[in-house]
Amino acid sequence: MSKHPATRVIRNLSGDPYLNRWELLGNHRMFDIYLHEFLRSDDNRALHDHPGVSIAIVLQGKYVEWFRAEKYKLRTEGEVVLRRAATPHRIQIIESAPRAITVFLRGPKLRDWGFHCADGWRHHSDFHIRGCGT
Repeated sequence: MSKHPATRVIRNLSGDPYLNRWELLGNHRMFDIYLHEFLRSDDNRALHDHPGVSIAIVLQGKYVEWFRAEKYKLRTEGEVVLRRAATPHRIQIIESAPRAITVFLRGPKLRDWGFHCADGWRHHSDFHIRGCGT
C-alpha cells in the first residue's frame, strides 16, 4: 500500500481525510472491489447505508460497527461481514489498535445510499451539504 497511492481519499464533512480507497475493480456492472484503510471514524451524527449488498473482510486491525445507540459489534482481523444494502451502520475506529484495513466488495447497485437522521433517511449528496439539519 505504501508504494501505491490511494485511488481516492474520502473526506468527512470537515474536509479531513477519513478513508483511503484503492479500487481493485471499480465501476463494474455487477460488483466493485476496494481496499479500504480507515483513518478516522465515520461521522457520528448519523448511520449510513450502501447502494448494494456488501461484504467486508477485515485484513488488519479492528473496529466497532454501530447499528444503533446501544447495539454494536467488535469487528476483528479475519472476520467476514455481510450487510444488506439498507443496513444502517457506522464504523468507529479504535485508536489504540493497528489501523483497520478491509477488502470491501459491493454487489450490483440496488438503490441510492444515504444517512439515517433522526427525522428520516437523507440522500448522501444532501447530507454532505447540510448534515442532518433542516
